[in-house]
Amino acid sequence: MHEVLTQDWLLAEIGAIAKFAEMDVLDVALLNLRFEIGFPLMAKRATRGAPQSTETDGCTSFGLLAETCADGHVKLGQTLDGIAAIAENLVVIKSARPGGLTVLGLHEAGSVAPSVGLNSAGIGLAYNSLISPGCENPPFGLPFRLRVLAILEAKTFAEALGAALTRPRPTATHLLVGHRDGELVGLELTQENAAYIYPEGGVLTHANHFERMPGTVSLFERLLPDSIFRGNRMRRLLTSRTGSIDDRFVEAVLQDHFSFPFSICHHGDERLPSDRRAATLAGIVLDLTSFSLAASNGPPCRQQFERFSLQQ
Repeated sequence: MHEVLTQDWLLAEIGAIAKFAEMDVLDVALLNLRFEIGFPLMAKRATRGAPQSTETDGCTSFGLLAETCADGHVKLGQTLDGIAAIAENLVVIKSARPGGLTVLGLHEAGSVAPSVGLNSAGIGLAYNSLISPGCENPPFGLPFRLRVLAILEAKTFAEALGAALTRPRPTATHLLVGHRDGELVGLELTQENAAYIYPEGGVLTHANHFERMPGTVSLFERLLPDSIFRGNRMRRLLTSRTGSIDDRFVEAVLQDHFSFPFSICHHGDERLPSDRRAATLAGIVLDLTSFSLAASNGPPCRQQFERFSLQQ
């Protein structure tokens, strides 16, 4: 773990956010620890077939090596899904980090770390939530938000992968880590085990179920069966244009509505109130070669992508 990312640091950051936002510190703490609080409950529902009080949300991620893209750039990104009530509470932040690094990332408002982002060393990160039986009784360990920040504070690809693999891991996750010099690795992680996914034909995609970890019981698709096709569909759409993929095409893939409303661009049951309905909150494209981030402030089918640069 990065020496700066300690429990005391996390508490200090949460306290500062609460102070300046004029919020109760426990509310901000809950936001930053929602993975560690929510996923044991989701695992229990998936295992026992208990009814859900809200729809389940998931994300679909991708990575592209330079040879697949028309501009020769390395890119990765995803749909960022969540409860629809969170919409328009996302923010892009550029921050100076220890060791002279700068991080550009998409944050949930009030979060100490981005959900998705890149740094000035050329490292980028996207993710997908996973659920295994071990999520029911997770060990104490580095919270997901601090794991993301530790990866984005790495100066080398090896350091980033080491930060991703740090144990104990309270949550199961797929972390898609890329480097501007032309590397992509997907890491499927449970509390104890890890499996590694490499690009095929320069393309790597993932949704919310385990693909490369034999013997692990994958639970998320019991709550979100569309995970079974989303990653594979995204891979097939992207490989259909290998060598000539441009930003407009990537954005169109993130807008895909096959099996609507439970699609890559997720809309959920729009008859439900926003605090119970799942939805795609943003589409994100990280260009590691140009150190830029493009994101839609809402479902990518309805909102244009706005571009931000780490170098400006």
